Amino acid sequence: MKCMKYENMKYIIGIDVSSTNIKIGLISDNGEVIAQTIIAHDIKKDGEFGLCFDLDEIWDKITDGIKEVLSKIENKKDVIAISSCAQRIATVFLDKDLKAFYGGPNKDARGLDAQWLIDDEYEDEEGERRLFNITAHNPPLVFSLARLLWYKEEEEEQFKKMGKVLMLDDWIQFKLSGELVSDPAVASESQFLDIKEKKWSEEIIETFELDHSWFPTLIEPGTITGKIISDLANEFQLPTDTKIVKSGPDTQTGLVGMGCIEDKEVGIPLGTTAPIMMVINEPKIDDTRTFWTSCNLIPNTWVMEANGGMTGMVFDWYKDNIIQDLEDNPYSIIESYLEKTDPGANSSFAFMGPELMNFKNQTDIKRSVLVFPSHSSISDIESNKATMLRSIIENIGFAVLENFTGLKERAGDGGVQKVYCAGGMANSKHILQIISDILGIELYVPKLRESGWLGFLINCMVALDEYDSYRSAVDSLVQLDVFSPNIENTKRYKRIYTQWKRYKEKLDEL
Repeated sequence: MKCMKYENMKYIIGIDVSSTNIKIGLISDNGEVIAQTIIAHDIKKDGEFGLCFDLDEIWDKITDGIKEVLSKIENKKDVIAISSCAQRIATVFLDKDLKAFYGGPNKDARGLDAQWLIDDEYEDEEGERRLFNITAHNPPLVFSLARLLWYKEEEEEQFKKMGKVLMLDDWIQFKLSGELVSDPAVASESQFLDIKEKKWSEEIIETFELDHSWFPTLIEPGTITGKIISDLANEFQLPTDTKIVKSGPDTQTGLVGMGCIEDKEVGIPLGTTAPIMMVINEPKIDDTRTFWTSCNLIPNTWVMEANGGMTGMVFDWYKDNIIQDLEDNPYSIIESYLEKTDPGANSSFAFMGPELMNFKNQTDIKRSVLVFPSHSSISDIESNKATMLRSIIENIGFAVLENFTGLKERAGDGGVQKVYCAGGMANSKHILQIISDILGIELYVPKLRESGWLGFLINCMVALDEYDSYRSAVDSLVQLDVFSPNIENTKRYKRIYTQWKRYKEKLDEL
């Protein structure tokens, strides 16, 4: 393919690794996505509860993806930085020779077999509260702490060779720059970080008799980690002084790309899950231990998170299983279905998993239910693929509403200031309108719906001093669409939500 030539442009490369895909993007300094590629990768079963990445496969595909996007431009010397992010909670362990021997995705539940060690040290209500007041995350089984203790119990010889405890993004940065660093936003998802102090928790490390040297130096997001390794510079034909920039977790990177950076602004990334995050200027810890608090990319800020669950996964289930055999573009079909259906989906209701954040019960087996009117000789109400889709999107909307309401209750004086939305599902104007109608508020949506690309660019430009602040970078680079609620639909949704909630409470009792 012929290379494109862009006059007087500089570029950055963004790398985003999720559970199943690797996305590589080439972004110009004015915010245009010049090229992007999505490459699937595998997760392997590892024992009864364990899952693991093939890290060699991931790295090979990252390098292949970088070469692919670079092939679209003529002058590789115009690339000034590479940045990365990855799914939160994903963990990598290195041995003393700095070779990776474990990479676990966010769904790796091997920690279930080691959680008792944490429960023994932080037992009963008082102990659980003390641990949560340090880390602001629960339950322990899904985080790096429990996974490390699993190795201590189940793989003693390998545990003796432990060299470094990293998050997945830290490992990508290490492969690119040779530097072993983490950042407070990424480290928030390890259950080793003191959220308030933004440093590794000495109490947790010493309680479990771990080695302080295993935990890398913490730097701030939006900071230059180092320069690209010379062998990689040669392989990619990039300048040897190409900077490697720390961006942080995928969700917070996306928030920056939305423009959601000020106190009490809320960002809703509609991706595989819906981690609804409110920016806060102080590290508030949720007294009910329902919502998480993490460090943020913006200096002197944190985020409080209320997660709506597997929203995008449910949407993809419908797309891949209900309309997969139709010849037309599935997304155009989805838009047409939503356009011709009304709020309430002809009295159809979906209970497919999205709900108020409740990680305490995440090991429970949840059952999905679709409720719709039966055929009747005295009613012409019709249920079909379109009303099924509408009910699923409304289920997602009600989950967003419940979690957003929880954040509003914790916002304190002044309440929530502004709400942003982006992500894959935000490519549907009808889905955005439904969410706006259900919440009864305006949604500010970046024109570049995959806001992580802009998040990468903004982090790099701030790190390279091209902008003097995140505020000035956002004002220059983020362009927004606004979706305003239809007041009549909002009134209807208040009644529909009440009915949906009543059904859900009955189903939860089964």
